[in-house]
Amino acid sequence: MVSYSTIRLLPVILCNIPSAFNFVILNCQSSVTGIFNEDTKLPCTLSSDSIINSVHIELWKKEKDGKEKIVFTFTKGVSEVQGRIKLLHPRSQDISLVIQNTQVSDNGTYQYFLETAIGHRFHEIKLNVKAPYSLPKMALLQNITRRIRSADLICETTGYPLAQIHWFVYEKRNLTARAKTHSVLTPEGLFSVTSTLHIEAMENALEGNYTCAVFNLEKNDIEVRNQFPTVRRESEMLMIPP
Repeated sequence: MVSYSTIRLLPVILCNIPSAFNFVILNCQSSVTGIFNEDTKLPCTLSSDSIINSVHIELWKKEKDGKEKIVFTFTKGVSEVQGRIKLLHPRSQDISLVIQNTQVSDNGTYQYFLETAIGHRFHEIKLNVKAPYSLPKMALLQNITRRIRSADLICETTGYPLAQIHWFVYEKRNLTARAKTHSVLTPEGLFSVTSTLHIEAMENALEGNYTCAVFNLEKNDIEVRNQFPTVRRESEMLMIPP
């Protein structure tokens, strides 16, 4: 007796599916400088060989404790403005974000996440917030007694990040090492820096012109300066307008 068996051949379709990263390209500027109280753009563009009808965007900020929190999310049907962050051009390949009225608290590292139907990408962005230092406010306090005549020259300025105060007489001689300088944080997170230079009459120092200069540590240069006029001999408290 001869037995027969049936063999069924099932069609197999092999699909070559490229990596999702080949479908979508996300380009963002890795380092951005923002100015305090001004709008800051985080430039990002999307490119793809395929038509993309919708995107999902998230922006995450790394906190001081190392954790990340989401500060912006956008998808179709959701407002492109959330808090102080805005998507500039919805339905466009320019997917840049803008942080409005930039604050010191916005300083830090962000993760830009993009998701589409054909792939996803992410990009890290470092935001450095700057607040140009104000023209130094100057004050002069003189003390005259029978034996000695001295004065305290006071200089105060506000900005971010922390800067140094340098003192000069006749724009040449550096007296910075003799000054006492301290700083405090303002409610906005800026540094209010105050420096006091004590001078004695025995040096004939009161006859000179003194300059208070704000030294930018990152640029290794003077950012802004203000000058005392020739110090008067009479005892007085003089506020010199900026």
